[in-house]
Amino acid sequence: MKHFYIFASMLAAALTVQAQQSYDIRLTQLASEDEAEIEEFTYNSRGLMETRSYVNYLASLYLIDTNTYNELGQLVSISTKQDLSYSYDPDQMIPIYRIDYQYDEEGRIIMRENANADNGEMIPSARIIYTYNDNGQMVREDTYWADELDAPFYYVLKSYNSRGQLTKEVEYQQDWAVRDIYNMMGQILYDYNTDGTLAKRTSYYVANTAYPEESLTLSNSERYTFEDGDIVSFDLLSATGFVNSRITFTYDTSVSADRIYYPYTPENSISYIELCKHKRLTEDVWASDINTGELTFSHTFNYSYEENPDGIHQVIGDNRPMTLNYNGQSRELNVNGAAIGANVRVVNAAGQTVKMTDVNADSRIDLSGLAAGTYIAVMHKPGCSPTAQKFIVR
Repeated sequence: MKHFYIFASMLAAALTVQAQQSYDIRLTQLASEDEAEIEEFTYNSRGLMETRSYVNYLASLYLIDTNTYNELGQLVSISTKQDLSYSYDPDQMIPIYRIDYQYDEEGRIIMRENANADNGEMIPSARIIYTYNDNGQMVREDTYWADELDAPFYYVLKSYNSRGQLTKEVEYQQDWAVRDIYNMMGQILYDYNTDGTLAKRTSYYVANTAYPEESLTLSNSERYTFEDGDIVSFDLLSATGFVNSRITFTYDTSVSADRIYYPYTPENSISYIELCKHKRLTEDVWASDINTGELTFSHTFNYSYEENPDGIHQVIGDNRPMTLNYNGQSRELNVNGAAIGANVRVVNAAGQTVKMTDVNADSRIDLSGLAAGTYIAVMHKPGCSPTAQKFIVR
């Protein structure tokens, strides 16, 4: 959705459940001024986020996530229901997918398993394995088809600089004709300012898998601006340097962000909230005019808060990018956790891109025009590692 991002250079640390921290303020709602898009959060008696509801009337989308935790306060499951009747009625909700997590002794997520609903039954669809180096940095993500766990169909390698900042992510996809060969599909580069803040993130895709390095082609880039320790703007630039969209933030500088709990799960995080030092008030979205190229104001998200009862402790940790889930009955690809600047690329067994579309909010992508066969959907989202989902069209 429009306001969800995860800052990639902090991803490895965020995948570790760290010490608990006490907050006296917590976020309860994000809503556009016209109330066309609303997100609300509820909390359990331990102060952990229990539910996240999201409604987007323009996209006819209504979702509810319910979180389950273990005795250590670690998130072990997210179950998602969706109203497919388009009546925005909670009683019409049906399960559509579930995500489960496993942790190591250090509290780091080491496995994520996805399951999709099929005729009322949750069927395992994919497994992701996370690998860390001796410094605790995540260096590899391997994504497996649930019934083919002998080898991943997609993986991402990560590199870091001497300051521990993420500098490069490289994507590889299994060659479906020769299963032990993996083709480079793209890479993401990160540049930092001298004070350590992220300055730019640049994405490339491989135009010809036979010559991956030589055919790396600029896809887009992201530019960040900071003031007083807060991120105040994010620009998405096209391959030609044209500003496609901009997000700007305002803050109450009298309130430290250390006092506030911003809810997140491994699938969603509030827009670059880890890059602010103060209480965020608003988020303005701007888009470029297709005729003039000028940025025009689109809409504002307002942040609403409440006092955190008794200063209940919240667990820090567990951030991951968006999810992709294929619905074989409707031949639609459900996209959750999208944002402005995100896109989905569908690749067939020959490695050819057969569909590419922008996804600026949680949505459904019509795949009814695809021929029967096996495909991989890869989603890129500003500030996030790529997410892949293998699926079969019958």
